[in-house]
Amino acid sequence: MNYREDVLGAAKQLFMKKAEDVRVLNVSQITIIADYFIIASGRSDVHVRSLSDDIQKYMFDHGKQRLRIEGHREGRWVVLDYGEILIHVFHKKNGSSTTWSACGRTATTAYRLRTPISLRLT
Repeated sequence: MNYREDVLGAAKQLFMKKAEDVRVLNVSQITIIADYFIIASGRSDVHVRSLSDDIQKYMFDHGKQRLRIEGHREGRWVVLDYGEILIHVFHKKNGSSTTWSACGRTATTAYRLRTPISLRLT
C-alpha cells in the first residue's frame, strides 16, 4: 500500500469511527514536514483518545510505523506523525475547522469527507 492509499484509508477509518469534520489536505507543495495532513474532530477527550487509538491500530495493521505522538494523555489535540502523513485529532471545542481553514485554502488540494466513499485523491 502506498502512502496515498494510507491517507485515504486513514481518513475513511476516522469517518467510520464517528470523527467529525474529517479533512485531508495535500500540503506537499507548501511544506517539507509532510505530504498530507488528515484533520478530524472528536466530541470529547475520551472520543479524541479513542480515535487516536483506532487510527494507530489501523495504521499499524497496514504496515505504517508511527514516528511520534503528542497530546494523547490530554485528549484535546492529538498529533500522530507517520512521516509523509500527519494526523491531527482535535477536541471539537478546540475548533479544528477554524484552526485549519487557512491551511485548507493554501494547501495544494483539500478534501472534506462527507461519506466513507466520497474521498478520492488526485
